[in-house]
Amino acid sequence: MSRRISLRLFYVFGSAAVAGGVTWWASSRFRRWRNETIERLRAGSQVRQTACGEIEYATLGQGPPVLVSHGMLGGYDQGLAIAELIGLPGFRFIAVSRPGYLRTPLRTGPTFDEQADAFAALLDSLEISRAAIIGISAGGPPAMDFARRHPDRCAGLVLMSAVTRRLRRTEIDVPRAMSLSTSALADFGYWMLRPIAARNPRLAAAGMLLDAEVLMLQDLSIKSPFLKLTESFVPLSVRRRGMHNDEVQILSLPESVPPITGPRTLIIHGTMDKLVPYDNAVAAAQAIASAELLPIEGGGHLTAIFNAPRIRSTIAPFLK
Repeated sequence: MSRRISLRLFYVFGSAAVAGGVTWWASSRFRRWRNETIERLRAGSQVRQTACGEIEYATLGQGPPVLVSHGMLGGYDQGLAIAELIGLPGFRFIAVSRPGYLRTPLRTGPTFDEQADAFAALLDSLEISRAAIIGISAGGPPAMDFARRHPDRCAGLVLMSAVTRRLRRTEIDVPRAMSLSTSALADFGYWMLRPIAARNPRLAAAGMLLDAEVLMLQDLSIKSPFLKLTESFVPLSVRRRGMHNDEVQILSLPESVPPITGPRTLIIHGTMDKLVPYDNAVAAAQAIASAELLPIEGGGHLTAIFNAPRIRSTIAPFLK
């Protein structure tokens, strides 16, 4: 065997060995990250057996109860992130994982009205007679159904960037594209992008941000809660069933918002929301008898982060 061929074989096998070693190292680090993340999520919540089935939840603060119904890609951790962002002392936030997310099985309530009944069942198990509720994005319909189906249990309704009626399929392309990724690939891809996303946060929520909001991420007081919120998107594999179910339920909503005559309602929505069009907020304000609409001019889907002081100053007196 010539020296040239020997060197070529050395480089080929050497490169293969290095590639194999890097792959094994990355795979090992990824599995450890995923396992640790799931264990942390389990340690931060409780699972309650209710009349509707098992429901995962976590609480923050003390005082009058406020349920938090998270959006697509979320879980109880997203609800806690929103509660911390609102930052209202004197309230007990109860962040749930809606059916199909994290440790709440889908059988607890696939439809939005069943999820509303599950919220009421959770309050029963916690011996809470009434609670306000905040519905975020895809968590809007079950929050509205809670106010509609259990008006005596609902002390107030807040809708933030909320879906309120049927969306066209093209309007949910971003989360749909993520939900169609294979679980392992999606989890691994996010893990690989984490260091890059920390430096370029736009990658952590592609398609959700406006150009003006990208510039605002240079402010650490905005960047930190933004990155914390995006952490509540992963691992996708333990949120996947809920995401698929949300898509089915959203596409099955009525085209107009059914009326609600129960509790006072506050609707907060960015006028430039690219995921849930602002007309969802307008339609809800027209259908809910006691609704107050707060348009955030130029705000996007994550307006709760980029306009936190204004939203906090509006929600606080409303809940009190």
